[in-house]
Amino acid sequence: MRRARHLRSGILRTLPAWLSLLAWLPAHADVSPFAGFWKLVKREAAAPPALSAAAAAERSKLQTRDDIDVQAVRWCVMQGLPYITDNAGPIDIIVGAQEVAILAEKLALPRHIYTAGQPRPDMNIYDPTPVGYSSGQWHGQNELLVDTVGLSAGVGPASVPRTTTSHLVETFKVSGPTLTVSAVWTDSAMLHRPYRYTLTYRRLPERYNAEESYCDPRVNGVGHR
Repeated sequence: MRRARHLRSGILRTLPAWLSLLAWLPAHADVSPFAGFWKLVKREAAAPPALSAAAAAERSKLQTRDDIDVQAVRWCVMQGLPYITDNAGPIDIIVGAQEVAILAEKLALPRHIYTAGQPRPDMNIYDPTPVGYSSGQWHGQNELLVDTVGLSAGVGPASVPRTTTSHLVETFKVSGPTLTVSAVWTDSAMLHRPYRYTLTYRRLPERYNAEESYCDPRVNGVGHR
């Protein structure tokens, strides 16, 4: 009996510490409606991109097909935006407490969208990348506003040259089995006005598994055999 009283007393003394620890643990939450695999089913634009003279000249130097840098893809160079969202096969969206990650089936860099109010890096010293730096802000559970800067030179939407001054703002919205991404691509050096386009995705079944994608430039006729 005395041992039982000591045991109860010990549990009661440590209970506040356990409750304090539990307070720091994340509460159980339902799976995000964004999570899972999505297949692009429609791409549409309000109007063709209004290219500047500089953009037209730059685009003539590139070998592109839609949003694809043909030579880079042949060389198995990992692609960035907007390739990952519309030409890299189904996308896998993974939602965490601090960020949203977007992975593609084909050879493309993953996107990290930081959603916990992380401070944006100093763009004066930030090294641009094909996917840039993306900050996200939740509007409820079904809408995410994403702002992307810090992009490197490459191919943008509709073969618009992507530059370090390119800026992408996207609104992700989920409604049932449909994901809509409304995008506005701006670049004062390349476009006379913002280029607006919309991507529509359908949710793939939960049992869906990503197809493995292997790229060998020799198979594509590049380099030495």
